[in-house]
Amino acid sequence: MRVFIFDEDESFLKLLTILFENKGHSVQSFKDGYSCPLFQNDSCECPSQHRCADAVLVNIRPPNIQNIDILLNQDAKGCKLIKANKAVISTSFTEDLEKRIRGYGFHTIKKPSRLSKIDEWLEGCSERLMRGPF
Repeated sequence: MRVFIFDEDESFLKLLTILFENKGHSVQSFKDGYSCPLFQNDSCECPSQHRCADAVLVNIRPPNIQNIDILLNQDAKGCKLIKANKAVISTSFTEDLEKRIRGYGFHTIKKPSRLSKIDEWLEGCSERLMRGPF
């Protein structure tokens, strides 16, 4: 699978990159905040007939929870990635915020977390992709 990881914590980013690559996945990691060209251009829709990635993991930290808006905007503009294959990871989830994110259809992972939780989510991503076209 092609996996994008967005996390400002360089050591955690490297750890996840190594973990995912050792499982045979193609990984692109980004130390910057989460971004998508569709979010920046209001008139643009997702142009591709294919997904840009198979799974996306985004770390959020207040006050940068606008990443949630980016995920929602992508979906509204025709993003081809399955919502559950987009995971939001954070050390600062409130119960309300985590519930709201899950209500949108995205997966949540609370830090600190065992790597097995992240691995389970990634395996679930693969299973969802195998079920058929989305």
